[in-house]
Amino acid sequence: MEFPPAKEEWAVFDAADFEAAEVRDAGALGMELMCQARDNGRIQDHFRIALGGGAILNVTVPFNKLYNSDKYNHLSLLHQVWPREIIIGRNSASPDWQDVTAIIAQRDATVRNEAGETIPQEEVIAGLGEEQDPAKKGASIRWSVVVGDDKKMWLELSALPAGEATIDGKPTLKR
Repeated sequence: MEFPPAKEEWAVFDAADFEAAEVRDAGALGMELMCQARDNGRIQDHFRIALGGGAILNVTVPFNKLYNSDKYNHLSLLHQVWPREIIIGRNSASPDWQDVTAIIAQRDATVRNEAGETIPQEEVIAGLGEEQDPAKKGASIRWSVVVGDDKKMWLELSALPAGEATIDGKPTLKR
C-alpha cells in the first residue's frame, strides 16, 4: 500500500542537507518530521524535527507554575521565541532544558505583575537568589513536540520546578 496517497509528494534532500534542512512553506509556524533513507529507499534509524515560521511564539506562564512557592502568585513569565531558534537535536522530540533564571538574565523572557507591568530583571533575579529553600529556588523549561488528541503534531512548553543543573544531574530527566 502506498502512503501517503499518490497526490501528495515527499521532499527528498541529499544526506548532506539532513541536519540543516529547513521547514518548507512554514507560514506562521511550521513543523516537519524528517528521516534519513538509504539509496534503496529503506528508512534509517535517524530522524529530526525541524521548526520554522514567521511568527514569534508568545507564551505567558504564571510564576507559581514554574517555582514551587506561593510568594510568586502575582507574577507571570512572558517568554518569546522564534520557532527557528528552538533547535531539537537528532532522534529527539525536545531540546535541552533551559534554566528560567538564566533566560530572565539573558533578557529572553520578562516577568510581569498582575497589572502587566514589567518587573526589572535585576529585581527578579535578586528575589530568586534570596530564596532559602533549594526546592523553591529553581525552575526550567523546554519545548516538546507532542501528538495531540486531534492526531496532529503540537509544540508544547514543559516546565519543572528545578534548575537546569539539577535536571541535568538526573539521567531520566535529561532528554
